[in-house]
Amino acid sequence: MNETSRGIQTGPTQIDVYWSPIVSPQNGGSAVLSYHLQFDNGTASTNWTDVVGVAVDSLATTVIVSTDIVSGQVYGFRVRARNIFGWGPYSPVTQIQAAREPGKPIAPVTSIDSVKGGMAITWTAPDARGSAITSYKIEIANSLGTLWYEDDDCDGTKPAILNTVPLRCVIPMETLLGAPYNYAFNELVKVRVSAANFYLFGELSPESESTGARIRVIPIKMAPPTADPLSTDVTLIINWVALSGADAGNSPVQGYSLLWDAGNSTRTDEEFAELENKLVTSFTVNGVTGGLTYRFKVRARNIYGYGPASDSTQVVPRDAPGKTATPTV
Repeated sequence: MNETSRGIQTGPTQIDVYWSPIVSPQNGGSAVLSYHLQFDNGTASTNWTDVVGVAVDSLATTVIVSTDIVSGQVYGFRVRARNIFGWGPYSPVTQIQAAREPGKPIAPVTSIDSVKGGMAITWTAPDARGSAITSYKIEIANSLGTLWYEDDDCDGTKPAILNTVPLRCVIPMETLLGAPYNYAFNELVKVRVSAANFYLFGELSPESESTGARIRVIPIKMAPPTADPLSTDVTLIINWVALSGADAGNSPVQGYSLLWDAGNSTRTDEEFAELENKLVTSFTVNGVTGGLTYRFKVRARNIYGYGPASDSTQVVPRDAPGKTATPTV
């Protein structure tokens, strides 16, 4: 007798078992009158329970067993046939697990990682359906939404990702800006996830929500700084306008870098020195020389790096004349 096989409807709550009907000459030259199916009820082939074909003859070659099935449990099955001359021998035992591929995950969630600045992808494990999940496939669409790619930073076969709580990975922003994704500033990134176990991959999740993460970049080029009216011939107060929102690359500014030539007109733009690098919009330079020309530039920094420096501002320290002495007549 041919052994039994696992049917496609097998899952955590039922076993779909089937076998091939026997024909001449395996049927002994006489038509089969009944097939007798037994299973061990999870006892490792120790105790056998009749399923069909004894009390009432059955010519069915596929049976679904759903009574007292435990998710993940392995069950043994065997079958034999009877003709007019009696029962033939049982088939070899087939072990079938009450399991199938994982269920469909819910849509993953995207956000901006506060430490690295990359796009964080978080998802929830679906129903494993009787067999432990062994890997995830995390797919990111290109900017056109026409092709989907996997990235090594979100390789769902790696234990470092597979075992995170919650399930999470981070894609660097520069990866998404380059090929094959080719995203541009402020574009929405689309992601989907699927899970696999011993029975391979289950259904793909829906795409991540439209409220998810968008592409962020370095700040824009700032407007040139300006000299405060309270500056004197020995002290310069330099002010600049803070960046926010899209101008800041949709990421909080972490500091402003004020650069100057220290009054050296031969210095190139690349040779400017840094005076300040803090989250402030004003800086006081003491000890300048009245009448000497100074050049200043400013740039903003967020988690992705420095934006381009502004054009330079030229400032000459001057002051109103001091109070004169009392005239003598």
